[in-house]
Amino acid sequence: MDDIISTARTMIERVGHLRTLGMKTPIYVGVHAVFAGDVYRELIGAGVERVITCSTVMHETNRIDRRHIKKRKHVSKPSGILRATTRDRRWARRTLP
Repeated sequence: MDDIISTARTMIERVGHLRTLGMKTPIYVGVHAVFAGDVYRELIGAGVERVITCSTVMHETNRIDRRHIKKRKHVSKPSGILRATTRDRRWARRTLP
């Protein structure tokens, strides 16, 4: 999942890793389908099964209609997300080099 799909380099690299591990073909979900140049074709060529995006930027991958998303004046992080990200950071400090 990604917020803005512009160059998709990170996802293309990750798809390659998944394929070498013998994992299933991934489905890539993004919010804004910017797709600089031939990036969409490169992403599909890298082995992504399908790309799903919101209709904030018109593209053939739009499957999520932004008109159905409620607008909010203020969005706050639920405490569960905050706890999860803090826990992940702690895990990364202990485990990663």
